[in-house]
Amino acid sequence: MNPVDNFQKELSFYSRIFSLFVRTQNINFWVLLAFLPTFVTSRFIVYHFPDLFLLVGGVHIHHMTYGIFLLAISGLWSLNIEKKRQKVFNAVLFGAGLALSFDEFGMWIRLEDNYWIRQSYDAVVIITAILVNIVYFSIFWKKILGLYKRVEDEQK
Repeated sequence: MNPVDNFQKELSFYSRIFSLFVRTQNINFWVLLAFLPTFVTSRFIVYHFPDLFLLVGGVHIHHMTYGIFLLAISGLWSLNIEKKRQKVFNAVLFGAGLALSFDEFGMWIRLEDNYWIRQSYDAVVIITAILVNIVYFSIFWKKILGLYKRVEDEQK
C-alpha cells in the first residue's frame, strides 16, 4: 500500500470522528443520549426491583411523576438559559424526564396501574425514531422538505 492511500484512509477515519464530534455539539443529541439510557435503566429497575418505589401516604408514586417534574423544571429553565453548557445540561434533564414520563405512557392512556402495557413501548419507539431522525437525518429531511416546497411552489 502506498503512503498516499494510507494517508487518505487515515484522513477518512479522522473526518468520520470529527463529524461524530460535530453531531455531539447538537443539543438534540444530548436529549437522545439521556433518553435512551434513562429508559433502559428505568425498565431494568422496575423489572429487577419491583418493590423499589416511593410510597407517600399509601400512594405509589410512579416514575412518570419524576419525569413530569423534570420536564417542568427543564421547560422553565429553558426560558432563562444563555450559556451553551447550561443548554447541554438542560437537554440531558429534558431527555431523562421524557424517558421517565413516556416509559409509563400506557398508564396515561388506559388510566390503569398496569406497567407492562404495549402503548408505553410504542411511545418510546416513536420518540426514539423521531429523536434519531432529528439528530442524524435532519439535513436529509430539510432537503426533502425543501424539494417538496419547491415542487409545490412550481405547481402554483
